Amino acid sequence: MRFSVLSTAAVVVALSAVASTVNAGHRCAPRAVECYKQVQQPDVYRTVERRVVVRPGRREVVSTPAVVKTQREQVVVRPGRWHSVHKPAVYANRTTRQLVRPARVSYTSTPPVVRTVHQTVVIKPGGTYWTHRRDRHGNLVKCRVQRPAVTRTVARQVVVRPGHRQRHVEPAVYRDVTHRVIVRPASTQRIFEPPVHKTVSRQVVVRPASHRVINHPPVYATKHEKVLVKRGGTAWHRVSHHR
Repeated sequence: MRFSVLSTAAVVVALSAVASTVNAGHRCAPRAVECYKQVQQPDVYRTVERRVVVRPGRREVVSTPAVVKTQREQVVVRPGRWHSVHKPAVYANRTTRQLVRPARVSYTSTPPVVRTVHQTVVIKPGGTYWTHRRDRHGNLVKCRVQRPAVTRTVARQVVVRPGHRQRHVEPAVYRDVTHRVIVRPASTQRIFEPPVHKTVSRQVVVRPASHRVINHPPVYATKHEKVLVKRGGTAWHRVSHHR
């Protein structure tokens, strides 16, 4: 603003100087009726009102997100099915006793056991008899004398243990025989395998997402600005003169 005031003042001073110069160097002749001087004319402006767009109109899309919730439910991981199960035969080793040789009886004879016994046998038994003799005095003495028995030793067989017949029993002879037997025969069984479930969480839409369009009108304002009406130039102005 200060710059504009100073510029205007400078223009006025310059015009005054030009006018003085003209008056000094170009004085009209004494017989002139009127005089003119050339002056600078400023530009002519006028203030006009103009409607300007402060904010242009626009379309706004407002999106409302979907409303979801978590829901737990059971799902089938593997469906139920029937399948056949083959069970093989079950075998076992069983041991049985088999007769190899039956029992039998045999007899053996044992001879008697004897020994030789020596025994004194009386052949003639002893006794007494009378004998006569004289003693040392010459007297006749009658004595009874013991006569020993006449014996002889003889040998004879004495049975120490009599002979006997002994019974011998030989037991039967067996052997163990191992062979395979079927404990349970092979079979095929149909078995139903139930389905397998698991609990999972999934998102369920309660309200779907939506979109709406809002039209915002443009915003206008009135703007005042100077418009050049006539560009300045030079013009001849009548000046007063002194006679």
